[in-house]
Amino acid sequence: MEIQVGAILLQMVNFGVVVGAITFLLLKPVRRILNERSRKIQEGLEASEAAVKKQTEIDSLGKEIELKAQEKAKAIIDEARKDAKVRAAEITAEAQEKAKEIIAKGEKQAETAKATIMADLQTQFEGAVIAVSAKVIGAELSSKQHADLIKQSIKEIEAA
Repeated sequence: MEIQVGAILLQMVNFGVVVGAITFLLLKPVRRILNERSRKIQEGLEASEAAVKKQTEIDSLGKEIELKAQEKAKAIIDEARKDAKVRAAEITAEAQEKAKEIIAKGEKQAETAKATIMADLQTQFEGAVIAVSAKVIGAELSSKQHADLIKQSIKEIEAA
């Protein structure tokens, strides 16, 4: 049994060719696939970190906008309340003015009606006084005497 150096060398060359073929055909593509996968994972992690950061910024901005909207709504409500108070005061003042006008108009109408009634009563009273005085005295009185008698009777009625 002898060591055959040529066979060993040939086996070494065969082993090298097989290792080279495996490296070229299998190892390099597998490494490339693993590197590509690693790169995609890294990009995904970076993208998710960016998305989380962006979401945090959006949430912060959303809260800011919500606070501003609440402040603006409160300001609008306060302004509306002020306007409502002013308008209520204006309406109240207008209503009071109209009520005063209606009262004044009613008083004026009452005075006019009173004057008309008093004039009518005076005319009727004059007629009654003339008729009664003619029967009591038994003679006709002059116009001046009638007027004096009527005035005196009216003063007595008003005093009573």
